[in-house]
Order: sequence, then structure tokens, then C-alpha cells
Amino acid sequence: MPNPKGHEDSIKNSRFKAAWQSGPTRTIRVPITLADSTLDYARQLDRGTEPRDTSNNVSSEVEVKTGKCPDTSGSIDEENILNDEVESLRQELETLRAENRRWEKAFKGFEEEKYELEWEVGVVRSLLGSATCSPTPPVAEFKLLEPPEVLNLLKGKRKKTKADLRDIEVVWQILEELTPDKGN
Repeated sequence: MPNPKGHEDSIKNSRFKAAWQSGPTRTIRVPITLADSTLDYARQLDRGTEPRDTSNNVSSEVEVKTGKCPDTSGSIDEENILNDEVESLRQELETLRAENRRWEKAFKGFEEEKYELEWEVGVVRSLLGSATCSPTPPVAEFKLLEPPEVLNLLKGKRKKTKADLRDIEVVWQILEELTPDKGN
């Protein structure tokens, strides 16, 4: 729907007034450290005033970004105080670095000791493993049964065996010969 009051004359005074006097603007890309000083210089040119040196703004921004502070006071005492503070911070940093190196060496020593101990534990485990797996079990007291008892046990296990008492007596004698004498 058309605006009944949409005449050019009625909206002239309500239009947005540009901040720039030189005409239309456009977006540009500049380094962040140069942005404020570039904008100051452009505003000076737009107002028609004589541009003053903006390098002081740029250098201070660059110094802040790089950690170099400008000497704004001009006082030798303040400069000496700042130099003393910087020197004490440097000494503290060196002390902390030396302590860090000492801890790194100590930790490395612990790492090496840990690996040596793990290796020794592995050796002991392998020795224990071979010791527990291969020894001969203790020989229990073994009492030979009498031949008739052995024959009965044999016939109980194998019904159709052809062994007789005489065969069992021979086997019994062989076992007695193989059994070491235990002081009897």
C-alpha cells in the first residue's frame, strides 16, 4: 500500500545524516595496530584540518602489542624503577627456569629407575614362573600293596584280564627293586 505522506519533501528532514562530510563511505581492511591512527587521520582530512602526526598513536599501539612500553614520563627515576622491576622479573624467570630444569632431570632419573625396576620385576617373575612350573613334586609315602590285593584291584578294573597271582608277584618284586631303600 502506498504511503500517502511519502513525498520527498516530507522525508528530507528525517533522513540519516552521515558522519563524514566528504561523501559516501566504504569498508576497508587495515591491520588492527594501525586502525585507530588511520581513522584519526581520515577524520582530520574529512574536517579539512591540517593532519597532525599520528605516528605516536601507532608506535604506542605497536609497543603495547609487542610488550615494549614507551617512556611517557620522561623521568629518570621512574625509568630506573621500571628497569629494576624488569631486571628482578628476569632474575625470577631465570630462577624458575633453573628449577624447572632440575625437576626435569629428577623426573628423568625416576623414569630410568622405574624402567630398571620393571625389568628386574620381569626377571624375578620369569624365574619364579620357571621355578613353580618345573620342580618335581614331593614324593609321598608310597606303600606297596600285597600281590593278592593288587590282583583283586586289577580284576575289579578289567574283568577279562589274563594276569594271575604269579604275574602280580613278579611285578611286585620289580617295584621293590626300583623303590629306593628308606632305611628299612
